Amino acid sequence: MLRALGYTASVSSSHVEHPATVKEEICAAVMQRIEEENITDPLAIVRAAGDPMMPVCAGIAATYPGTLVYAGGAPRCLRLQH
Repeated sequence: MLRALGYTASVSSSHVEHPATVKEEICAAVMQRIEEENITDPLAIVRAAGDPMMPVCAGIAATYPGTLVYAGGAPRCLRLQH
């Protein structure tokens, strides 16, 4: 998703043997689909290439007035404190 939005990005892995080749193949296929379908709207790119929790977490992080703790690893590791 980040690459489709124009960012230089790569991902890490919790696997002992990092499946970088598989991830690159999947990314290339998604990028090709986005290009072929001329998807340019950022939310449409998220829909085509990302986890639906990513924009949710970004929105919470951008607007939550309290303390925000991000535990990493997955967007679902977001914790709000008040």
